[in-house]
Amino acid sequence: MDALLGRSEDNLLWIAQFLPNTFYEVIDLVRQSEGRLNFNDAFIALVMREQGLRYLLSFDADFDTLPWLTRIGSVESLEALRPSSDGRP
Repeated sequence: MDALLGRSEDNLLWIAQFLPNTFYEVIDLVRQSEGRLNFNDAFIALVMREQGLRYLLSFDADFDTLPWLTRIGSVESLEALRPSSDGRP
């Protein structure tokens, strides 16, 4: 956590600004997921898709149903994304 808090805010995406343009899409995604994704989760997922962001740190496995996201839910899954010494993932 300390490493995350020590990062520049330039690396953060403040998403509240996107709500007016995605409100109805968020509602649709909540309905499509039959409530597995709540409003907040659907909003996060849609903004990530719009911004071309693929990786999400979350313990919430409901994000795994979304093809445009790769959820990172453990240190092991994060380590699996780290390139090997020969430069390949």
